[in-house]
Amino acid sequence: MWPASTFVYLDRKFARNPLLTILQNVSAHFKKRPTMTRTTQIFNGLLLTIIFILTVMSSLALIAIHWTLSKNSFSFTPTGLNNYLSAVGEYESLFTGTIATVAAYFGLLRLKATTDATLQKVILALK
Repeated sequence: MWPASTFVYLDRKFARNPLLTILQNVSAHFKKRPTMTRTTQIFNGLLLTIIFILTVMSSLALIAIHWTLSKNSFSFTPTGLNNYLSAVGEYESLFTGTIATVAAYFGLLRLKATTDATLQKVILALK
């Protein structure tokens, strides 16, 4: 059985500011746990592996494009630019996917940093 003084202490603590108490508990929970859970580490590793593979494939595609086009003399005429852009256009989805995946990864990192900063600001504002 809990002593009556425990309930009085809890009532006083929540009477001060219940939202602050909840946020402090959430913040304490995050401080106890490592910053990255196992699931987050697996997701980050998978995403970084995909980004690495896409970057290597995009680099190889650019090398292949320039190797093929080096056999022809390049000129800054409309025909020369058309040949270059049509050769790059064959790998359009690869380049787009690489850029989109890298942007999504850095966007997720920014979202996590912003969420952590906002939680800390709210806790400080309610104190």
